[in-house]
Amino acid sequence: MHKDRPVLLFENDQPVLSSLQFALTLQGFKPEDGKAEGANISAASCLVIDQRYGSDGLDFLQELRATGIGAPAILLATNPTERLRRRAGARGGKPGPAFGCSGPRDAARDLGPRARRPCRRRKRRQPWRTGA
Repeated sequence: MHKDRPVLLFENDQPVLSSLQFALTLQGFKPEDGKAEGANISAASCLVIDQRYGSDGLDFLQELRATGIGAPAILLATNPTERLRRRAGARGGKPGPAFGCSGPRDAARDLGPRARRPCRRRKRRQPWRTGA
């Protein structure tokens, strides 16, 4: 991953986009809104695409691949179905850390130096109760 080249974010939800930009900036990346005017997709080091971007994030990725854009891509998917996994696999995606995870911290982690580790969700601690 080239931290001097931008990570382009394709996310329709503005609060999620802002959170992704913030988290990736903290990790030393240069996140940019992929749909912003002047965004250079061919210069991107990585693409982060929401599964619901436009009408379908995977179709959008396939369109980019057809135009010669070969940057690595992360599909943000919450609880991906088996159908989504098959569709992603047919388009060259591999189930990995981004599958089953979503959110800014997960995307930042997936782009970082430990990107090959499996996704692990933290278990919430139950409040300690006393008495009856």
